[in-house]
Amino acid sequence: MKTEEDRNRFIPRETKVCFDITQVKLINRIRPNNPANTTMCIPFSLSRNPMKHNLFLILLFCLLSFFAGCVTAPPPTDVFIRTNASPSSLGQNVGLLVDAVIGFDSSGASNRCISLEDSRKAAAHMLAESRQFLESKGYGIQYAEIPATGASFSGEGTMTVAERRYGPEKDTVFPIPTTGGNDDEYQAAIIRVIRQAFIATRSKGELPEEQFRTDPEIPASLRLIAQRKNVDHLIVVIGNGRIVSAGKQLGQSIATSIVTTVITAGLVTETSRHVSFLDSLVAVIDLRTSELTWSNALRFTGNPAEPAFYKGKWSKTLLYHLPPPSGVSSQPSK
Repeated sequence: MKTEEDRNRFIPRETKVCFDITQVKLINRIRPNNPANTTMCIPFSLSRNPMKHNLFLILLFCLLSFFAGCVTAPPPTDVFIRTNASPSSLGQNVGLLVDAVIGFDSSGASNRCISLEDSRKAAAHMLAESRQFLESKGYGIQYAEIPATGASFSGEGTMTVAERRYGPEKDTVFPIPTTGGNDDEYQAAIIRVIRQAFIATRSKGELPEEQFRTDPEIPASLRLIAQRKNVDHLIVVIGNGRIVSAGKQLGQSIATSIVTTVITAGLVTETSRHVSFLDSLVAVIDLRTSELTWSNALRFTGNPAEPAFYKGKWSKTLLYHLPPPSGVSSQPSK
């Protein structure tokens, strides 16, 4: 004997999948009554016809894509930002230091080394983009320089380098100076500060400001920089990345695709490959107190030696949440 509930179970129901334009989320409603004006509802009847369901899903996906494009994009993530408990306000006397180390990984196992040419290109792009964005926020950049290639790798021993991709390899010790002058004391101070900023901002354990204090020579180095350059803050931007050749990426994709297809008898095809990337770190240092007051660390995918990698996203994402200097409240447009 069927109950009323059993009979109702087989009565066709009308379902409306509603899309809230303002919140960009799906809302399932059974027999909705007067949905809000900001909600778009698409009626369809439940059936056992898979083709009908597939067509509905395609239509729904198209509508989602359309309305998602109309919604203002959220600001860049701030999840990796670390701020000192008592940060000091930044003024107009700011120095900008940049360092980049870019490795190259080709299809040949022997050609996996640091490309000095790509490292210099990446550092130049980082310097130009960082300076432009910081000045748009109101910072007065008194001086900006790339003091060496591999300053952040100072003290890490012998490393394999090549002047350019596929070039002859040799062993060397970083840093490799890039700026002229005979002020060895200043050069040593700059290298020490970049190295310690790199250690502090990439650390996954201690807070960056605590890690930055572990080198007892840092305060003296910061005082020397302040005297030589007449600045009270340093913004240190560091890039550590890798360029993977197109041949290696393609080979890895094909290999993993074949393996997963064979193992799963064609049910699953999956590809996996290494990609080019740039780990980007930034540290703001108060030369008056020897404190690291603000830092951020993000990974960007793409070729870090190409200008297009930086245009329109890199500096805005990395430096967007950096507070403006004293007396400036505006935020540059995204």
